[in-house]
Amino acid sequence: MSDFTFRFETDTSTGYVIKLVIEIANIEKERWPTLTQIKQDPNASIPQFPFATNPNTVLFSEIEPQVTNLESYLSIFGLEAIDFGRIAVEWLPDPNDELTAMNSSWSIKPSSPEPLSKPLTDLTLSRCIVASNKTDIETDALAFFRMGQASIRGRLHVDAIKYLYLCIECLFADRKTSKKTTLIEFRKSPDLLATIQEIFFNAPHSNFEKIRQKYAERFRLKNVDDFLKLIFHLRGATQHARQSIKWHPSRQHDFENEAICMMNLAEEICFQIVKRKISAVPPPTANPASTI
Repeated sequence: MSDFTFRFETDTSTGYVIKLVIEIANIEKERWPTLTQIKQDPNASIPQFPFATNPNTVLFSEIEPQVTNLESYLSIFGLEAIDFGRIAVEWLPDPNDELTAMNSSWSIKPSSPEPLSKPLTDLTLSRCIVASNKTDIETDALAFFRMGQASIRGRLHVDAIKYLYLCIECLFADRKTSKKTTLIEFRKSPDLLATIQEIFFNAPHSNFEKIRQKYAERFRLKNVDDFLKLIFHLRGATQHARQSIKWHPSRQHDFENEAICMMNLAEEICFQIVKRKISAVPPPTANPASTI
């Protein structure tokens, strides 16, 4: 796939680039987002949607490494970042294309963890302000979670794995770092074990199913202990270049599913920490001289 063009759009008042548009032309018909009819499961309680988009459709992930390399080059000239969290992918068929079976308005957004809660109330926000005025190991873990969350939003999945692992390590490893001693400490935590069981083994999880297949030969991933071994392995493998798991900073997409699983785990654990901490904060008393 080499027939594509880059176009930069600039702010008319400053002259700085504000948008990068990448157009891919002459895509093989086999890679169009065509709709195909799927066979219904006669045993399903609820009928499936009768059509599915071609799984071989061209995706942004195929050119993402080059875009990330471009970001590296432009960083020398002052570019802070290409905002991968605001990607819009849209199929623009040529007027002469056959549109009969094509989803002509097809578009896609990058996958991301789903939010755990609704927008904050004023009371919850005020309690967060009071609770945040402390320094302890749980607050340190929340800082690592924040860095992991920011990395996810920036599609820096390898970085996200590092920070989210540190969040879990901070809470449950009791300062241990070797594989044997760390796993022993992890296994001592009923909260960690129960959260892994609930998120990944008690209900369907599409990202987990993908990494289950990816690591099938090395990790069975049939129980919680297998999952603990995997996250420890990811911790080491993404810290060093050219390890048993090959990774490159311009191919962050290769670790998207692992990062999202780590994010889901750390988010639930940290959500429970924050919920407990702010519940211990008494409601604020009315004070006309202060505002939140």
